[in-house]
Amino acid sequence: MSHHTSLSSRVDPSVAISPRRQAKNKAESIVKEINFDLCAQPPLANPEDRLQSAKWEAYLELEESNPVGLDDKTSLARRVLLVYQQYLLCFARYTQCVTRRRGLLFSCGA
Repeated sequence: MSHHTSLSSRVDPSVAISPRRQAKNKAESIVKEINFDLCAQPPLANPEDRLQSAKWEAYLELEESNPVGLDDKTSLARRVLLVYQQYLLCFARYTQCVTRRRGLLFSCGA
């Protein structure tokens, strides 16, 4: 038997993952599937565009749900706006993106 044990064999499975770590893991799983190299273009309705738009929407919904439990609404708004600005780089010409922006600005009091 080896004197070295793997990390996974030393981790107690009964220890719960913190909400912040869960949020980080969920965000990472969404973000890794987003293609950040897409440029804004007229809607083409091709499967890749629909898939990428759905991934961005999922990422925005996650951030809007305040998964890290920020108490400061300004900090939360900044987090969401940062993700939204990245989303706009790829999908600025899509109706759902513009509609979401209007709702986001309204909820922030802008």
